Amino acid sequence: TAATPMISRVDVEREVDLPGLRNAALAADEAVEDAAQNLLNVLSTLDTTRRSARVAAETCLLAACNAQAETISSLVQLERQAIEDRLESLKELEQVVKSIDVRQDLDTYITADKKERGGSTWMGDYDDGGIASALAVLSSHVDGSMGQGPGSPTMRRLEWGVGDSVNNDDGDNEQDIPHEELEDAVDELFIPNDLFLPENEHKEGSAKAREDFQKMVDKLCKVASDTKSPAAKSKRSTICYALNSKRSEAELKSQIQLVGLSQVFRAILSGCDNEIGGIANAKMCMMLSQTFYRVEKEKEGNDNKQNDTSGDNSPPKETRSNRVYVKTQLIGHPLWEEEEFWDQTLNQCVAESLTNSGVMQSFERSNDRRSITLLNKKNTKSEWGPTSFKLKWHDLNHAERSEAATQVHAVVFAQLGALAHSMMEFGCGIERSCNFVRRMSVRNQLPISQRTMLLQHLFGRQNKKL
Repeated sequence: TAATPMISRVDVEREVDLPGLRNAALAADEAVEDAAQNLLNVLSTLDTTRRSARVAAETCLLAACNAQAETISSLVQLERQAIEDRLESLKELEQVVKSIDVRQDLDTYITADKKERGGSTWMGDYDDGGIASALAVLSSHVDGSMGQGPGSPTMRRLEWGVGDSVNNDDGDNEQDIPHEELEDAVDELFIPNDLFLPENEHKEGSAKAREDFQKMVDKLCKVASDTKSPAAKSKRSTICYALNSKRSEAELKSQIQLVGLSQVFRAILSGCDNEIGGIANAKMCMMLSQTFYRVEKEKEGNDNKQNDTSGDNSPPKETRSNRVYVKTQLIGHPLWEEEEFWDQTLNQCVAESLTNSGVMQSFERSNDRRSITLLNKKNTKSEWGPTSFKLKWHDLNHAERSEAATQVHAVVFAQLGALAHSMMEFGCGIERSCNFVRRMSVRNQLPISQRTMLLQHLFGRQNKKL
């Protein structure tokens, strides 16, 4: 009898049409992802439409009430002119009409209408804000499209690894300075030298010490402001991290050191761009420029007056008002005029905060049946390799989506307030800072209460300066 032929795996897969089933499964998975993204877009559009309709209705109501108030005032004036004997009564009525505060009445009505059950715009405790927009930000963060923070290992590889081993084709040996030499140059910026003090300006060796110090500053500035060398970004990062390690030596002893350090900061900012590494270096410069300072001595007359009253020849106590920070030398830098820089900086700060807070991870509960299912999906292996599964916004229920949106709004609120404060510190002005807050609040659909709080904080800070 003839032997039964062996059945191969390929024949079995072809018999049951396994390749077709695989393709159908992959196509179905892509269709689910597309449907989820389309649903998110539709929800975001619907949310924006509802908010726009609400604002339009409130505007019309405000105009109608203002018109009614003006009409009443006109009638009162006509009656006052026509009937002299009712003058006293009309005066009382006039006072009542003038006491009408349309905006306050409307705010009270709208607040009650939104918070009391049965109102036409009742939304519970969550008074405002776009849930779909917040979920879109969170979804982009989960997918990794919002970038990485400057402190992550991937970011460090981008800043330190790219271009370190590439030679400069221009043949400029000044740009081939190793990282260790840059760190040593930064260390020399903070070494106290009595020859830098004004009273020692004419001493022997003072001119040579000042000249050597300026040459070192010029070398650092040339490296920091370079935009052509492939290793320029990594060397700027080296200078920034070296400066960051000097935060424990925040006080500078001489004006020459303050000016030299300010020149290095301005050179770093001039070399920064709107890429991830450039924004990270610029953020670090903003932070460090509000750390390093020099104590400015009080006027001689004030010192003598203090010594006369106290009878003590000890030096006056240091106060924060006597500190001159490096940031004062960075006001008006061209980088602060770029709106794209502040927008990208906010996006990176939000991405870093979302990474550190772990918003999506907080919804993975061990006692939840859904978490067990997701855990099984994460540990599932197929013949194509291990599968990678991340919790997405459409895996959350309605209550969890609202909670996630609240957390995202809190992150955006905190980072937007900090950046608006920095814009004021670096001389962008109250108008540009408020425009930035309004633009980014609308883009991220922050609740109106948070938007108002940010603007009130900026105006309050401006009034304190005045």
